[in-house]
Amino acid sequence: MASLVHRSAFVISAVTLLGLSISCKNNTTIPTATLATETKSGTVAVLGTDTQKFTVNYTYDYTNASVQLKTLTSVATGANVTTPIGLAFGSVNSFDGTCVKSTYATPNAVIPDSPHITDAVFLGPSTYCIQVYDGGTLTEAVNYTITIQHY
Repeated sequence: MASLVHRSAFVISAVTLLGLSISCKNNTTIPTATLATETKSGTVAVLGTDTQKFTVNYTYDYTNASVQLKTLTSVATGANVTTPIGLAFGSVNSFDGTCVKSTYATPNAVIPDSPHITDAVFLGPSTYCIQVYDGGTLTEAVNYTITIQHY
């Protein structure tokens, strides 16, 4: 009887070790990050700020991001505006949902510069924001369109 117990214990141990060795040889494939492009629009008043939020979903590593000013037009006339405007990445404050501007900013973005902030910003999975702001150069309210690229 003891011999049967020893054999059973041996078989169970061997099967367990075999299972562990097979699972250890399982290579996990990390998926490739997929580029997401989002177009956002809004309005900035003289000395004002507008915020656009976006979500990074890639969870396996930090990835880069960029933002580009695509259009800037007068609210009053619809004419193109060439006045520089500020663009900045930010994080969303979990307490009140406001955008906290980071140091990754371009205070004088103009069209057709391309892109304005790129590769220096590395983002992990979370919700982020872009602040579009007047740093004191606007003389009238403007409508804008930006393109955000992230993974």
